[in-house]
Amino acid sequence: MRVFFPFILLSLLFVIFITNNSLMSDKKNELNEDINYKYILIEQPEWHFQDSANNSYKIRSLEAKRTKKDEKIILSKPLIEISSLKGITHNGKALIAEIQPTKNIFSLQKQALIKSLSEGKSYELYSDQIIVNKNKNTISSNSYSTLETETIHLESKTFFLEKMKDGYTKITFSDSEILKIDSSGKKNPLGNSKKVYFFPKEELLILKDSAKLLQDDITIQADEIHYDLIQGKILSSKDSRLSKEI
Repeated sequence: MRVFFPFILLSLLFVIFITNNSLMSDKKNELNEDINYKYILIEQPEWHFQDSANNSYKIRSLEAKRTKKDEKIILSKPLIEISSLKGITHNGKALIAEIQPTKNIFSLQKQALIKSLSEGKSYELYSDQIIVNKNKNTISSNSYSTLETETIHLESKTFFLEKMKDGYTKITFSDSEILKIDSSGKKNPLGNSKKVYFFPKEELLILKDSAKLLQDDITIQADEIHYDLIQGKILSSKDSRLSKEI
């Protein structure tokens, strides 16, 4: 019985923290002596959340601590899993994360990555900060971001990922440059637009507002262009103008 007592005590303290968020200590912060942090919560913590759309969120990290001022929880090297009724849909990681318990928001910061594990071929989103809002079931970034798939590399000022009524994902990018990845891995210019919509399930790009796309040495400029990533061709365009590359 003595062998298991420390483990039982640690588990009890963890449960107390999760239920009451009241685990406090005046001990010197062993991770960071910055006075902005009051105490260490626990090593290797794990949190579970669920939203109204039956999505569940699991976050694990090496260590956690809470700020004095705004009660934010700071996580070290977090790993995140987002699941629906059909299974895990996304996972992610970063060097740091913040949880805001009262707002049901957490953000991945510094080398943040969100990776899709469903809806056709995989995609990866990179940014300095990725915000997960479980109230709205959205994932977004207001920082420079990139999208990587097997066929395209997209660079954007911001992105906003949301679930549509049919359950599919729609990702909106602003001020984007798109490169096409060929079979050798080389990236070649494909197009740009003030706004780009990416639908992973259909592998469809919609370029809107000052849209420009290159195809077969022809430059297509239009108000809106629909591009099929599987077939590698334009499906439709609106008010388009053509010019040949010289």
